[in-house]
Amino acid sequence: YRLKIIVVERGDIRDIYRNGYLTGLFIKLAYKFSNIIWYKEPYMMKLLLKYTDVRKLTFLPNAAPDNQFKPSQEKGIDFLWVNRLIKERRVDWLVNCLNETELKNKKLTILGFQDKADCATLKMQEYVKSNAFYENTTILYFADPVEFYSQAKFFILPTKAKT
Repeated sequence: YRLKIIVVERGDIRDIYRNGYLTGLFIKLAYKFSNIIWYKEPYMMKLLLKYTDVRKLTFLPNAAPDNQFKPSQEKGIDFLWVNRLIKERRVDWLVNCLNETELKNKKLTILGFQDKADCATLKMQEYVKSNAFYENTTILYFADPVEFYSQAKFFILPTKAKT
C-alpha cells in the first residue's frame, strides 16, 4: 500500500538517541519514509536536513491561536512566557531585556518549569531563578495556559534565528 505519512517533529531531533538506539533508528526511518515533516521551531530545519530532503519540510510555527480566547478588560500580566526554558528559546535574552530599568515595573509570568528535565534545561531554569528579574515575576511549572493567555498583554516566544 502507498500510504501518505506525515511526521510532526516535536523536539526529539535535538537528541535523537536519548531514548536508546532503537528509538533513534525508528525516528530516522519515520523521517526517511515520510511524505511531509512538520516542524515547529526554526532551529529544527538544520537538524532535520541531516535525515531528510528539504522538499519534505514544512514550517508550522509553535504559536497559540488567539481566536478561542475572549478579550479580557483587565490585563494583569504584561509579558507571558509559555514554553520550556532551553537555550534555543533565548532565555538569556529574556533575562537581559526584563532587567532593563524601563521594564522593572512590568509583570512577567513564566509557565514552563520542570522537575524532571535534561541537565541543560535544569541549568537554564536555575539561571532564571538566580537572575530573577524583580518582584513582579511569577515562575510556575507547566499548567494549562488558557487562563493566562487572556490575561496577558504580550506573549513571548523568542528563538535563535538561523540565517
